[in-house]
Amino acid sequence: MNLIANNCVNSDIYKDILKCNFQNPFCWQIMDDESMFNLINEYKRINFNSYELIKDNGWNFSIIIDGKIKVDYVHYRFSETDTELRIVGSDVFYNKIWEYIVEKYEKRTKRLYQTNEEPIFIIGSTYKNKFCDLKTIKKMLYLNTNYKIIFVIHNDVTIDFNLPENFIIHKTKLINNNQQLAKELYDKILKFI
Repeated sequence: MNLIANNCVNSDIYKDILKCNFQNPFCWQIMDDESMFNLINEYKRINFNSYELIKDNGWNFSIIIDGKIKVDYVHYRFSETDTELRIVGSDVFYNKIWEYIVEKYEKRTKRLYQTNEEPIFIIGSTYKNKFCDLKTIKKMLYLNTNYKIIFVIHNDVTIDFNLPENFIIHKTKLINNNQQLAKELYDKILKFI
């Protein structure tokens, strides 16, 4: 199953529910709406082997894929004192974290190419109330894509426009609980495929 999210919820599905290796390089990361839009729009044309690792002044690392998609690896953290990998929950600390990021990116990209499965995209998260908004959903309508897309929105939001069959709205009232959201979404994914 090739699950791609703009947050870590797909990682929770792979790790806690499917109990399998991550099937793409979009795990333990976040993407902004523009990068997610570009990823969906350009998916078949993207060269995932063309990437650049970048670092900001706070030692946060991102990968720019094919010059179009920025993936922020928020759970991979530089730690000057950790000469060996140290894992705390979902966070990995290391004094050469850039090596770990590149290694994981390349290994997961290889899996992505080997399986060659159609993606199911997930947009939105309960973490820090990063639910999908109506503006993002409407923008995705312009893609005219056949990819399956699940939008995570808050229970209180009303959708007053029609969506194509490949778009699913998942309403939730969860707050800061992506692991429970992963369970809810997995049930929805199974009905979707």
